[in-house]
Amino acid sequence: MQHEHASRTALLIAASLVLLHDDAKYSRLVSKTAADLCAQVLQEHSWQTRLFLKIVQQTWFRPIAKFVERITIPGILLHYALRKKCIRELVRSALANGVAKVVILGAGFDPLSSELQREFPTAVFWEIDHPATQRHKVRACSEIGIERVHFVAVDLSAAGLDREALISSGFDPAPDVSQIRETRASHHVLSAIQRISEFEEKVRSG
Repeated sequence: MQHEHASRTALLIAASLVLLHDDAKYSRLVSKTAADLCAQVLQEHSWQTRLFLKIVQQTWFRPIAKFVERITIPGILLHYALRKKCIRELVRSALANGVAKVVILGAGFDPLSSELQREFPTAVFWEIDHPATQRHKVRACSEIGIERVHFVAVDLSAAGLDREALISSGFDPAPDVSQIRETRASHHVLSAIQRISEFEEKVRSG
């Protein structure tokens, strides 16, 4: 990814979520907030993504998108939506059980933080992602609300997680958090895989 441009993967997923939200069969998997933020990012990023957004929002494009998906990576659009949904539910469950701090690596344009901060007014969020991707996201989600979201600009593909950058943004690494988080992370990953499979089976069966 070039230094001044947002992640192509993040832009592709953003377009996919807009497409799925406008599809009656899958719209329940993508929240309006998520679709609106993704559309706003595509609208403001460049003339190319602005044009692509207009195409994605046309009803005639949906069968084309499904055909391209079928001959390339079958099920990838549904996978994007279900993965986002599972992560959102798992994080919501953790917050409901007392977790107060959430760190999201490679957040892309997902509005998970801004959505959940409304539901959990004492929770604080940190998003770690490439500077260019974050810059476009902050500009797009300024109207959605990011009062308790801290953005830590790090190119994870080149430098990895910068612990000091995270701490300097206000994160308090309590000594008893890492071990609990590691255990929960393993459990959450297994739960997410299982629940994605269940969701896919349920959606495919109608």
